[in-house]
Amino acid sequence: MPLCSVVLSVFVNAAPWPASSKQSFSPSEAEWIYQPEEVDHYHPVLRVKAGHEFDPEAVTATTFRRLNKYKGSWEGKFPEKFNFRGFCGYFSLAEVGAAREFSRRVLHLEKQQIIALAGAPSFKGRGFNGWEWLSPKSEFWVYNLGGGWIPVYLVFEGNTCVRSGICSRDQFHAYEEWRILQICQFGPGKSYSSIVSWLGQPDSVSDAKGRKASSPKTPAKQIVSCFYQFSSGTGANIYFKSGICTGSDCGEERVYILH
Repeated sequence: MPLCSVVLSVFVNAAPWPASSKQSFSPSEAEWIYQPEEVDHYHPVLRVKAGHEFDPEAVTATTFRRLNKYKGSWEGKFPEKFNFRGFCGYFSLAEVGAAREFSRRVLHLEKQQIIALAGAPSFKGRGFNGWEWLSPKSEFWVYNLGGGWIPVYLVFEGNTCVRSGICSRDQFHAYEEWRILQICQFGPGKSYSSIVSWLGQPDSVSDAKGRKASSPKTPAKQIVSCFYQFSSGTGANIYFKSGICTGSDCGEERVYILH
């Protein structure tokens, strides 16, 4: 089985909906759109009613930055028993439209202009050869936008974005497998500070008493694990002892250093 097959299996296929409604979206964009459900709820960032499309003319100076920060924060704000699939039914049509507009606006912008527009990406780096049109030498960024974590890729030549778009599901799964494998191979034996320098701040950390923090102020030597999230259902735990990585969860496998 592929390295991350268990972790990545959490994705559910978007429910089919009328082809006439998808005509304005490319195949890779439409893959992230669930059967729209019209109810009397509005997206907290986009202010679009559930089941409706996003109007690009409604973009403000803060729209993409707020959408970039919004991941997972829908919980508790909608009806009881509401879940991720329910959220996608309500708002995936709007979020995919907003993500597409973001991908169009960043094309030909420079890096600092993009960060000013949307904040920091979920990932930036190079060395990935899982997309046939992307050279391993090319720098690329990935943004995961909104409560549906819609994945947008940006490819750079020097300081300028020269290609952008929404990943297909297959493209994004290939990227996730590569990211988790990177962590499995890089992490063991490295210090916490080295990993943060490479991956950025984790989404959460835990100490020996089981306390968790999303904005870690815990001293490195007290951290026993940290978590990096790549999508709505995919991520990697990294484990530490005295500030040094001892292993990481990578799909079905865990890498250890004996000590």
